[in-house]
Amino acid sequence: MDKDINGLFYKFIPESYTKWDFTYKIGINIDTKPFIIDYDINERDLEPTGLYLTNVWYLYKYYDYGPILCEVKLCEDSIVVDFYKSECRANKFNIIRMFDLRSDSSDDLFQILKKCKEFNWICYFNNINLINKFINKLDYRCIIYILESKDINIKLIKYLYPSKVSILHEQAISTIVNIEYKKSKKLIKYILSINYDYIKEFKELAIWFKKYDVYKYLKHSKSLKLLNPVKS
Repeated sequence: MDKDINGLFYKFIPESYTKWDFTYKIGINIDTKPFIIDYDINERDLEPTGLYLTNVWYLYKYYDYGPILCEVKLCEDSIVVDFYKSECRANKFNIIRMFDLRSDSSDDLFQILKKCKEFNWICYFNNINLINKFINKLDYRCIIYILESKDINIKLIKYLYPSKVSILHEQAISTIVNIEYKKSKKLIKYILSINYDYIKEFKELAIWFKKYDVYKYLKHSKSLKLLNPVKS
């Protein structure tokens, strides 16, 4: 796997800094397990060891591993094995810097993220200041990432739709149907106030996912009927 022009790699970790019983820190990190170089993927009882890394272009594939982005440089004596096209594993490396994508919007972080192949995933962390730095590179998928986050930020969705994102993907609508009912109602009402045509998709998906409370709300809510531009 290729490193970036500065010889750097990257890694997402949880806010606890701990994953698979290993706690990461600024500085040298050494795997506590014996490093297996020749790993046969067909050997189910043999787990690949090592500390996993990706490069700057594939950050979008690993964002959900945690909100802390580590900037990494290999040690001179690091043993490195490519695992996938976008991933490798090493027995040791040096973490130079850490960034919390939920709150950091520094220029240093921006300079890293702008090299990535895709940007909608940045919305997953609900960091409006960081999102604004990439606002012209986002498309309809950004709403999906917000809906998949642990804390769905309804204000952020209202900020992006419809002023920045003019359409909603079916995946976004199906996710709205399936989230916690109280938030689902708020988002449905807001979206239908912008474009009432989405009500058909909402109803179909509510039935498909057996979300009968959502379907009942869509069919009988008086407040939603007032949004209908077509007079009965």
